[in-house]
Amino acid sequence: MDLLLSRLPPGFIDRAPFEAAWIARRQDGTYGTRPAQLQLLALLPAEDAWPQLSPVCDLRLSSAPVAFLLTLDHWASRLERYGRIRESAALLPYLIFQTAGDPWTCPDHEAADGRVARVLPDKPVPSIVDWRWTCRCTVLQVSRRQLLARGLTPPD
Repeated sequence: MDLLLSRLPPGFIDRAPFEAAWIARRQDGTYGTRPAQLQLLALLPAEDAWPQLSPVCDLRLSSAPVAFLLTLDHWASRLERYGRIRESAALLPYLIFQTAGDPWTCPDHEAADGRVARVLPDKPVPSIVDWRWTCRCTVLQVSRRQLLARGLTPPD
């Protein structure tokens, strides 16, 4: 959440109540429900108060508060996944960057589609791209054999 909030003006979101509600909704399993989303949106500034969110990956979204919630959810899921990636790095040491594969993907991420990075168990998971607001792109973790079978070259 720190990285995401650092992209907004200082103090723009009253962090304590928002973070408490967000964590509670994720822990009680109601996060994806409409009432939980409305509760979280009510804790955010009004639509017209938001700065321009940039850079944005999925250009379909026009609501900044909704884009913030989606990005927060994507980044939280990505951090959880990065822990699992590091745990299995000895068997699956490569990441392949993949876009959502639709017309709404930003050009920078489209250009990085298929890029390969190596994961080392004792190092942070490498960042292949700059994750953007509302980004739906992901990484696929594969072995050397799987990487070669896809016709890709290991970076090492």
